[in-house]
Amino acid sequence: MNDYDKARKLVQFMALAEISQKTGVRISQVWEYREHHGAIDNASPQLVKKMADLYDERRKI
Repeated sequence: MNDYDKARKLVQFMALAEISQKTGVRISQVWEYREHHGAIDNASPQLVKKMADLYDERRKI
């Protein structure tokens, strides 16, 4: 699974506010990634990496 796949999964199961708080992205932007198919593909690689790292962190719990 690559970082984009992890980011897609993260926005599906994690609370938008928590993603926003931990990545520094506005809630409205995270919502767009969740609601619009393919939107995460247009995100910056740095943001996708942050989200993928957060996904990995959550999977350890």
